[in-house]
Amino acid sequence: MSIQKSKITLLEEISTLIRREHYSLSTERTYCAWVRQFVKFHHMQTREILLFLKI
Repeated sequence: MSIQKSKITLLEEISTLIRREHYSLSTERTYCAWVRQFVKFHHMQTREILLFLKI
């Protein structure tokens, strides 16, 4: 029986980073909305997102 690691989504990671920097909730929501729009516009999949973020 294997232990499953919880997968942190891109938006959860962004939210965590924004909260760590003590930005407002509205800023967090706006940034997450921008990321969602960017990913949707470019039809990016998980692997593509990871490659993009490593650049």
